[in-house]
Amino acid sequence: PKSDHIRTKELITKVKVVEKKEYPEMKKAWEKAKSGLTASEWILRDQKKKMKEAAQQILSDMKTTKENLAELDKIAMKARVFTDEDYFCDLIKYEEESREPGHVTRIAGYKSMLDQARNFQRITTAENVTDLFPQYKNVIQEILMQGN
Repeated sequence: PKSDHIRTKELITKVKVVEKKEYPEMKKAWEKAKSGLTASEWILRDQKKKMKEAAQQILSDMKTTKENLAELDKIAMKARVFTDEDYFCDLIKYEEESREPGHVTRIAGYKSMLDQARNFQRITTAENVTDLFPQYKNVIQEILMQGN
């Protein structure tokens, strides 16, 4: 009966927690659909974006290298000997003529250092990515034209 019912004085509160989750694959699918691109166009766009970021990183590294070399040249007492191409060519020529024991491994090492010196010289003298990779000049220009 109604008389058996007892009212309590406790206050009952309910707490609702709203949790927001992001699902990257769903978000990417939504952006793909929203942009109206096909899957191949989307992949091509991503690859171009990655290539552009890599080119920017290369240019940044080139700039840092040039600045560091300029600072080093300013404070150095001697010129940079080990980046000189002629120096390594002379070492290789001397080892080939003298043929002392172990000359084969020394020549291989000198050739490796010669390649590094040439690459280092290319990086320090290049003004942009097309100077660094002349064989890809047309491809780089085409990508830059499509990006604009």
